[in-house]
Amino acid sequence: SPFARNVIGIEQDDKAIECAWLNSSRAGVKNIDFLCGRVEKILPGVFLSAKNKTNVILLDPPRTGCGPSVLQAIAFSRPRKIVYVSCNPATQARDVKYLTGQGYELTALLPLDMFAQTQHVEVIGVLEAER
Repeated sequence: SPFARNVIGIEQDDKAIECAWLNSSRAGVKNIDFLCGRVEKILPGVFLSAKNKTNVILLDPPRTGCGPSVLQAIAFSRPRKIVYVSCNPATQARDVKYLTGQGYELTALLPLDMFAQTQHVEVIGVLEAER
């Protein structure tokens, strides 16, 4: 957060929001706001009311991936960079395909074997707006 003017976190779990507020307070972070609710309902309004252009979006959706309204809102807001963390490479590939069709290029992809001896893998992808 010291590298950004403003940070907005959206999370459906109210306990996670409480922890986020506690952690940001303990760290002395002042330029952050957390919104509790379904990202599909909150995100479009955040982009429409944003005072400043969104430069970077960090996505970490559930295994089902991003819903169409979330992907459309992201494409509409036109961030410079999207960092997409996924626990399901198949839904991440589906969502990345949509975003590349909206003028983004996949510039990095890093698989992480965080759950040894299982078939589960986390994948971090970076997409950047084409110039």
